[in-house]
Amino acid sequence: MKFPRHKLFIPFSSLLSNLLTILFFKEKISNTYYDLKKSFANFFQTEFIYFLSTWRIGLYFILKSYNLKKDDEVLITGIGIPDTINSIRLANLKPIFVDMDLDNHNINIKELKKKINNRTKVLHITYLSGIIPDMNEITKIANENNLILLEDISQAYGASYNGKLCGTFGDASIGSFSLGKTISSNGGGIVIINKESIKNKFEKLFQNDLGIPNKFFLFKININQIIIKILTSKNIFNYFTFFIFKIIKKFFKKTFNDPEMKNKLFLNVNKNNYYKNIPTIRTEYPNLILKKMSDSQCKIALECFKNLSKNNTKVKKLANLYFEKLDEKFKKNIPKMSFNLSNNTYWHFPIYILKDYNNFQDFLFNIGADCVSYGLPLLSDIELFKDYYSNLDNSKIVRNKTIFLPIHPDFSENDIDYLIKKINSYNYEI
Repeated sequence: MKFPRHKLFIPFSSLLSNLLTILFFKEKISNTYYDLKKSFANFFQTEFIYFLSTWRIGLYFILKSYNLKKDDEVLITGIGIPDTINSIRLANLKPIFVDMDLDNHNINIKELKKKINNRTKVLHITYLSGIIPDMNEITKIANENNLILLEDISQAYGASYNGKLCGTFGDASIGSFSLGKTISSNGGGIVIINKESIKNKFEKLFQNDLGIPNKFFLFKININQIIIKILTSKNIFNYFTFFIFKIIKKFFKKTFNDPEMKNKLFLNVNKNNYYKNIPTIRTEYPNLILKKMSDSQCKIALECFKNLSKNNTKVKKLANLYFEKLDEKFKKNIPKMSFNLSNNTYWHFPIYILKDYNNFQDFLFNIGADCVSYGLPLLSDIELFKDYYSNLDNSKIVRNKTIFLPIHPDFSENDIDYLIKKINSYNYEI
């Protein structure tokens, strides 16, 4: 049994059906869009649900919907897509980095308190890997300092804290439906507005500034997803793709070590393709991504949404196997908040490998597990964003010393049990 670094959550039949829809029908926003909206409205218990091209446009429009002053500060963690910075800058605001907490891969409470001043207006938190932090403390800090609280739920659909659904704590929440997410599509994202006072401004931007997606662009993404789905299917990956990866690893190690290798190999959609997340300073967002989600995109997202509860339940069982059966030297390097099964969703299963990272990664590959870390960059270290530089020691550990053990609903408990036994045989210090 081999374990690929990326596996899609979209059913293969949905991709094929969607390909036919894109080929033979005009892109539109009608019944399927509203079916998806109704499903999410029931789930999050709010009627203010919007589907648009990408997470970054969602963040940008939300920030523009508030009466904020030039250079008001937005507190963010350091790991994310480069357009996090552009969305804040284009709204005439200033990004301020806050270091992360090693126990939950989210914002560090002590560092957060240090960064708040009279210019601080927005606190943006990201639930990386589906790990949920102490939301009581975070919401308390936001309320005490009159901060706008925004949640990024892209990696945590269905997660909760003490029974309260993530995505309902903040004034608004944003999620991505990009490749590999537990709810994904041919691009797209969601905005959930919990504070009615900004609804009218946001809806005006949504209706006036966004068009219908480009049919050819969606077609290319759909083809790429079909290719990835085939190459990461069990038999194809075991007997073909894994051996191609061996060749890439031997002769193109830099490409192989890139966690987002799939983007380099399969997603040559457009030189301006936003999925590639190339660092850039934008003066405006291109028309390519100023779009709503069309029915063909919503159809795939709706299929993923219907499977969300089942998939989250299955993955929690796999996570619990790691908690129960990994040797103590591995368990002590798992972020502490990961152990809370009732809260988390486990889009990834991260552990820290502090002393022997490269050797351990090679060991995993040699036993059939192609494992990587976060594909997202550490934004504070990008030269283009040097004006916002901040030394984030914990964030560097999270970005550079985390490795994801395989976890996906396609894997059986026997698969993970076999892998754990192999991992426990690793005798070197980690």
